[in-house]
Amino acid sequence: MSSALTALTVSDLTVVSAEPRVRDLDLAERLGFERPRKIRELIRRNMNELLRYGGISPYRGAKIGRGRPEQGFLLNEAQALLICVYSDTERAADVREQVISVYLAWRRGELERDLPDPRANEIDSLRKHHNDTAERWRAESERRQAALDTFDQARSVGAKVSDAARLAAEQASVCTSTIYSWRASVRMVQSCDRPAALTPQYRGGAAPQECHPEAWATLTRLLRTKRYRGFSDCYRRMRATADQNGWSPILSERSLRRRVNALLSAQTRVKP
Repeated sequence: MSSALTALTVSDLTVVSAEPRVRDLDLAERLGFERPRKIRELIRRNMNELLRYGGISPYRGAKIGRGRPEQGFLLNEAQALLICVYSDTERAADVREQVISVYLAWRRGELERDLPDPRANEIDSLRKHHNDTAERWRAESERRQAALDTFDQARSVGAKVSDAARLAAEQASVCTSTIYSWRASVRMVQSCDRPAALTPQYRGGAAPQECHPEAWATLTRLLRTKRYRGFSDCYRRMRATADQNGWSPILSERSLRRRVNALLSAQTRVKP
């Protein structure tokens, strides 16, 4: 890699919800990372502290080999400065100065603010869906948010993640994996957009979103295998397989239990 330091400019910024952000790989190259993608490991290790300064906007990176595209991160000013500190590279001080200078110029109005927002259409779509959806789905969004608030409150007083999830699950009458799924859906979303992100994404009026066919086939096969103990055990095994294979969407345990009861024969019907 060249020893010359390419200055950070406005062209390296991306606007997300009216906030300029720096792409992780652009920051890594200026910091002198031999392998720029290693910066993502640094970001993940310090995710909890970075989230204190706002949501982190993900973006779809390049596809490596036959695998799925990598997930990259767009960082705000405070997050970019923290990563510079944590990187501990020879160029870190120079890059911190550039980050401060570019954002200072932005705040003074010295830079062009009409930058593209790659997630604008996605966020607008979520907001429109939340505003246009039926009242009962808005109520469901509020119910999910209340459960996540319970989780956050439990964690704030020192509860373990598993205990906080169990408490939130009991409040919302769902399984803990559903709580983890709801948390994942809002992890990198600003607080003002949480209600939209938590609104059920049902298609075609009142019809619910379908479960991934491979996940459904795996679940029904496990239910017919007598060596597993009950529906919850089969659901956990299916969910683990789905996570490994990237199957989506996966319905909650409660929803699939109702579907199994409705569709399977009397011999495989699950008791409440």
